[in-house]
Amino acid sequence: MKKSLIYGVSTAVIFYIITAYILEPFGMFITYGGDSYTLSYHMFSYMGLVLLSGIIVFCTSIIIQKINYLIEKLDNKN
Repeated sequence: MKKSLIYGVSTAVIFYIITAYILEPFGMFITYGGDSYTLSYHMFSYMGLVLLSGIIVFCTSIIIQKINYLIEKLDNKN
């Protein structure tokens, strides 16, 4: 469980860094006349994506752990 939480939080942090510091210059380049004030409206969307990425990784990691546990239990039964 702790390992899944660490994966989820680290994914959210990495996604935030990529979105805020690496993709922001590209966003200003793509939008015509874009400035940081206009681009700041998208920060709510970015934070939603950060949260969503962390939740997806956390839940996927828990599901994989449960599947591996069931496979191990079935192998020990036979």
